[in-house]
Amino acid sequence: MFAYTRTIKDILTLNRKYIIPRFQREFSWEKPEHDMFWDDILSQIYIEQNELKTNDYFIGSIVLVGDDSKDTEFLVVDGQQRLTTITVIFSALTQILKEIDEPLSKSCYSYVEGKDGDYRPFFKLENESPKPFLQRRIQNFDKELDYIPETEEEQKLLLTYDYYIRRLKEENLRFDFKETSKNTKHYSYTDLLKILRDQILSFKTIFITVDNLKEAYTIFETLNAKGKDLETIDLIKNKIFTLLDDDHPTDYAKETWKKIKFTLRQRDESVNLSTFFRHFWISKYSFLTEARIYDSFQKLIPETKKEYKQFLQQLLEAASDYTQIIAPTPTDWKSQEAKPVYNSLVALNLFRVSQHRSFVLVLLKSYKEKLINITDLREALQKIEKFHFCFTAVCSQRASGIEGIYSKASRDLRSKTSRKDAQKSINELILKLTHKLPNNDLFIRKFHELEFTDWLTKNKKLIQYIFTNIEINRQNTSELTASNLSLEHIEPQSNLHPWVWKIGNLLPLASEINSKVGNKDLKTKIPHYRKSAFKITQDFCIKYKNQGSWTDKDAEQRTTELANEAYTIWKL
Repeated sequence: MFAYTRTIKDILTLNRKYIIPRFQREFSWEKPEHDMFWDDILSQIYIEQNELKTNDYFIGSIVLVGDDSKDTEFLVVDGQQRLTTITVIFSALTQILKEIDEPLSKSCYSYVEGKDGDYRPFFKLENESPKPFLQRRIQNFDKELDYIPETEEEQKLLLTYDYYIRRLKEENLRFDFKETSKNTKHYSYTDLLKILRDQILSFKTIFITVDNLKEAYTIFETLNAKGKDLETIDLIKNKIFTLLDDDHPTDYAKETWKKIKFTLRQRDESVNLSTFFRHFWISKYSFLTEARIYDSFQKLIPETKKEYKQFLQQLLEAASDYTQIIAPTPTDWKSQEAKPVYNSLVALNLFRVSQHRSFVLVLLKSYKEKLINITDLREALQKIEKFHFCFTAVCSQRASGIEGIYSKASRDLRSKTSRKDAQKSINELILKLTHKLPNNDLFIRKFHELEFTDWLTKNKKLIQYIFTNIEINRQNTSELTASNLSLEHIEPQSNLHPWVWKIGNLLPLASEINSKVGNKDLKTKIPHYRKSAFKITQDFCIKYKNQGSWTDKDAEQRTTELANEAYTIWKL
């Protein structure tokens, strides 16, 4: 290992290629990191005798695999986030300067693109993960501005580029300099852009090189072991990629990892890989905080190529099931007897709950492996849905302990080999959840807190869900969805008293009827309500047909009645 002091100019002036290796984490910097880095740049620039000056400033270490005396290609072990950000800044500077000073623009671009011995161009920073987006949308001199990001990493790269383009605009740049107590009115816009370039080039690093990739993996793990931005998934990926280093005929680890990420994000781009991994881990191995999973991984998963390949395959299979949990579609559950499975998965997402996912992962796996049948799956999910409606959606109870219950039940269900034992395992979980259910008094009190108006829409979908399921129960049918149900305020919203917002003052109506009702009194509204096909609304008309007015006491009483009905329907 060799270590030197190098500036960014030293690093990027030479015609060398810096390659982000396969085991590296994705680019992850966001606005807080960029704000801090931008402040570091501006704060080091000072004015002396009317001249803009730069400071030497240490920005951390850069660890590379390669021989500094002869190699032209280096693997970046540590420092990827900073090198990538600096490359993006130079790309942004290049773009801004195109319209002002083209020679200066090309000068900045020389830190992004180099020429080899045959004068063929190459990008000095090479990253296969966001390829070709990074190259075509950001690194190219003539950028493809309509190139759309497809992954979370690509979105972060584009946001980074847009961030610095915005900061480099003249008005914003002068304002930022002013914020650091620097009067720049005597300097041209070009002067300010040049001093920014020079300050970045003046940044100092400890430039560390190692001889081989094995040593690089070890250094990567050591450097990041206590990093505040560390995610367990990064270290586990590093561990797997260290052992599965074959790339012929294909790079199995890299290709499978790519499939896992694609599978998870094909329906919902916001899904977090670390969250998925933890849910998978606690469903199969042990209930741990994320910080402890890496140590557990090293103890429980034998360090052999066969075991690591098998582990990756299990992750890929689980990723497919996980997408059905976080982003279910009707096509996942086409048969009539399977539709309630879809409805329960949708409802659990509506409740914004995630503790159940470890157990549902194993439920889906058990169903696909024919350990349980569709009836077992449907009934288990409906009971989990009922529990979280009461516990989470209405009563907002603290979830401490719930995830541990699900984790233990997941691992227990995985161990079963017969349907009878699997059913017993599921029933034991449901019994534990039943003991956690809020009592009727708490449920009614919390139910009274549910509100909806045109300006208080947080609970709209939940209230639609409640009315939909009460309607299904009263009609004894499942042919109803919240999409054909709108919410009518019996006492108009224009009356700003809080009781008007409560669920007891709401009725389900078809949208076309609701639009004709207007802000009339109850007596005038009843004939319109009678046109509704909803049994809830028909029952309301029968009960209040002779009532000329609607008061707060009526709304409060009806809220309590609906709460009691709901508690009966959703009780396990």
